[in-house]
Amino acid sequence: MKHVLQTAKLLPVFAFLLTASSGPSVAASSDATPAARAFERFKDLAGDWEGTNQKGQRVTVSYEVVASGSTVLERFVEPSDKTRSAMITMYHLDGGRLLLTHYCMVGNQPRMRAESVSPSGDEVRFELVDATNLTSPDAGHMHRAVFEFRGKDRLVSRWTWNDKGKDVFVDTQELSRTAASSTR
Repeated sequence: MKHVLQTAKLLPVFAFLLTASSGPSVAASSDATPAARAFERFKDLAGDWEGTNQKGQRVTVSYEVVASGSTVLERFVEPSDKTRSAMITMYHLDGGRLLLTHYCMVGNQPRMRAESVSPSGDEVRFELVDATNLTSPDAGHMHRAVFEFRGKDRLVSRWTWNDKGKDVFVDTQELSRTAASSTR
C-alpha cells in the first residue's frame, strides 16, 4: 500500500514533466529561427482568399497545409484566365531556410529563399536561388516575392518578373480571407 501512495503522489510530477518536455510550438518559441516563425505565418494562411491584382482583376488563392504539416501548397487562379489553369507555389523549410518553388504559367519553376523576415514577422522577402525549365538565365521568370501579412485575414503579395536581367513589372495581389474560410 505504501508503494501505491508514493506512486500516486508522483503522478502529478510525471504529468508535468511529460507536458514540459513536449515544449512550446515553433510559432510560440522565442528561440525559433525567423524562417521557422515565417513558415508558421504561411501555415496560418490555410483556407480560401480572394482579392484583386494591380489591374483591378479578381483573383482567388487557396492555401493548404500538406505533407504532415511540412509544406504549404498555394493555388493561384485568375478568373479572367480562360484555361483556369492554376499556378502552384509550394513553401517549406530546408533546415534553417524557408524556400518556395513557384510552378509558373509560363512553364518554368523558380525556386526562391526567404532572404529577410521583418522583426514582427509581418513581411517576408524571397529572392531567386535558381530555376528549372528556364531556357536561359535571361529568359523571363519570377525573380522575387514579397509577402505582407496584415493581420490574420489580409495579405498583400508582390511578385517581380525579371526578363533579360532587368525587373520588368511587379504583379501585386491584395487578398482577404473569404467569409466561409474564416468560419472554419
